[in-house]
Amino acid sequence: MHAHAHRPGHRPRFSARTAARVAARTEVPARRRTDARTDVAAGGRDERGVRAGERTGAAPARTRAQHRTARWTVPLLIGIAYGAYAWFLARDERFTTEATVTGLVAGAAAAVVAFALGRLRRPLVAEVRAAAYGAAFGCAIGYLSSLTGPSILWSSVLGLGIAAGVTPVVFYHLHTHEA
Repeated sequence: MHAHAHRPGHRPRFSARTAARVAARTEVPARRRTDARTDVAAGGRDERGVRAGERTGAAPARTRAQHRTARWTVPLLIGIAYGAYAWFLARDERFTTEATVTGLVAGAAAAVVAFALGRLRRPLVAEVRAAAYGAAFGCAIGYLSSLTGPSILWSSVLGLGIAAGVTPVVFYHLHTHEA
């Protein structure tokens, strides 16, 4: 409330009726409590098809638009960053067409993998999703390592080690942060 709202003779901006209408429109619907027996009989859903304990309010349009934009911008930024770093490692202190093509292909591949992991996030169980994230991250690091000059064996071992470390971390995160 503003400091000048209590001044004598001050006229409020909205009438009480308008303020009540605005408050009614912006109220967030509460979770609906249902009887546990009807939940089991209805397959865990009420007459509207809503699961027990699930929020029934729709997300605001701006939030949905932001999520829609993030679906492709995050993989695109990952692809650009990965491709730029691959180009930097492959150029060997001189500008070559080979390094440019390497950076473009590596960036496109990273963007496609990031987009696919983002789209397949919900249907996959946590174990498979953790393995997919671990494999993608291990392959990415192994490939970047191979661009710096060590043997393929060392790059493969490094990639496998990174994948073996990332997989349980992602698995732990998924099981502790998802409902």
